[in-house]
Amino acid sequence: MAFLLLPLGIEASEYKLQFFDDLSGLSHWHTSRTVQDSTGMMWIATWNGLNRFDGSRFVTFKTNAGDKILTPSDKIRRIELDEENNLICVVEDSLYLFNTHTCRFDTLTRTRKEQMQERLHVKHNPDLLVPKEIYTQLGNLTLRNIRYDYIDNADNHWLVDDHGLYIATPVIPRGRRINKEEARYLCQIGRAS
Repeated sequence: MAFLLLPLGIEASEYKLQFFDDLSGLSHWHTSRTVQDSTGMMWIATWNGLNRFDGSRFVTFKTNAGDKILTPSDKIRRIELDEENNLICVVEDSLYLFNTHTCRFDTLTRTRKEQMQERLHVKHNPDLLVPKEIYTQLGNLTLRNIRYDYIDNADNHWLVDDHGLYIATPVIPRGRRINKEEARYLCQIGRAS
């Protein structure tokens, strides 16, 4: 899967849908939160570890016996990015730091835990609605019990239902006239559809 950043003014009326679950690379079908870091990596909290998605494959992170810290389980209930591009993870009812640079879990200082408590317990925005075009394209498949909808910096919609993770990527319609700026942008990335 390739991510395509759409310049301002290009709107998609169609989406390419991809589905991921534990049979297609995700460490568990139950996903509790998805965020994107400043390098463009997607981080997915699952009930079987933390997953990083680079656009083509998933890598799973869990604590190991040799690490200096062990989490009580691999069930990650929530993640949030901090100011240093690291992840604050809620594992069971405890907070842990996942350093995205070293790819290891660590403890948080008491002060840092207190700072993150309020931020982590804020619920996701219920006003984020799945675009009608995505529902239409699903046809007979229906997304049931959507728990979270994340829109990344490439305008991809990350949808979670009772079966796994859906990624809806906007498609630029063929034959649509584009202006000079849009054409220059598409030529630069070599990805005109």
